[in-house]
Amino acid sequence: MREKRISSSGFSLIEVLVVIGILALMMGLATSFFSSRSDGEIRQTVTSIIGTARYAYNEAARKNLSYRLVFDMDTGSFWLESSSEDISVKDETLQKSKKEIKVKEAPQGEDEEKPEEFTAESERLVKKKKLPEGYRFKDIYISHQERPIESGQGYLHFFPTGLTEEAVINICDEDEKNFFALVVNPVTAGVKVYQEYAAYDKLDQLQDE
Repeated sequence: MREKRISSSGFSLIEVLVVIGILALMMGLATSFFSSRSDGEIRQTVTSIIGTARYAYNEAARKNLSYRLVFDMDTGSFWLESSSEDISVKDETLQKSKKEIKVKEAPQGEDEEKPEEFTAESERLVKKKKLPEGYRFKDIYISHQERPIESGQGYLHFFPTGLTEEAVINICDEDEKNFFALVVNPVTAGVKVYQEYAAYDKLDQLQDE
């Protein structure tokens, strides 16, 4: 007579522990992957802002155009615009809308003043981009403003004379535990990056570091 083999449909304790260990390892690797991926995305976006600022600074002088880097606080988006007109931001305030940024004197024979026009750049590297999911603009201070803005749009200008504006751009995650602060030098358009919140009233100290 052939011996009948009895197969067990259950798992031994050791097998269960091995499976649990494998699952825990996989979960750990997945968590690490997504964390590093998120960290990589925000670093890439910060690099993109720096690159766009450098591009605008160089092109303004080379093409004798005026540029502005637009930050939309409500959508977390940013993009570059240009204008062939001379710009002046000394009278710009937080209350002014996009079309009221600068009003030029009307030519003779015209009664109304016309607002200056900006056009979004079409180059792929400087087209509209957005902060990665889970991040937002905390606040942005640009030297022509009275104080940092937390909503609406902010404009960082680049002039044909080879100058830009002093600025602090604070980016944070939803819990405000992780920060990236971009501090713009008005003479060189160089950008220093800090992994902490940067207060606008300490700009002089930050620029000297």
